[in-house]
Amino acid sequence: MPLRKFCAHPGCNKVIDITETYCAKHKTTKAQRDKEYDAKYRDRKAKAFYNSKAWQMARQRALTLDDHIDVYLYMTEKRIVKASKVHHIIEYREEPSKGLDINNLISVSEETHEKTIKQMYANEETKRQLQEQLRKAIKQYRENKA
Repeated sequence: MPLRKFCAHPGCNKVIDITETYCAKHKTTKAQRDKEYDAKYRDRKAKAFYNSKAWQMARQRALTLDDHIDVYLYMTEKRIVKASKVHHIIEYREEPSKGLDINNLISVSEETHEKTIKQMYANEETKRQLQEQLRKAIKQYRENKA
């Protein structure tokens, strides 16, 4: 008899094979979740912006200017970590005119973006403090390079 377990979806008590994570009802692919999110929640203007050639070029310029390292970690902890994201210090949805401003862009790692920036941007006071810290870090980093 094969080993069985419960579906990992909260509140679901369907018994499934041990090699599965979710039952058939709760098993969706990332593509399906993304499609649903796009249809119901995503800001169409922002999506068009992030898919634009201008954004791709600005993003690449920021990464190159920042040597593809997480500037926030480098300036705060003196650690060198590869950057995979370019973050808008003042968010695009707040001020679209700064969307391509290189002085509003900072290269960060996935970890920094998820754990530090998203958490601190949740509260308006900590958001403003972090924005100022990010502005100083990027200015100092880029000035010291020159």
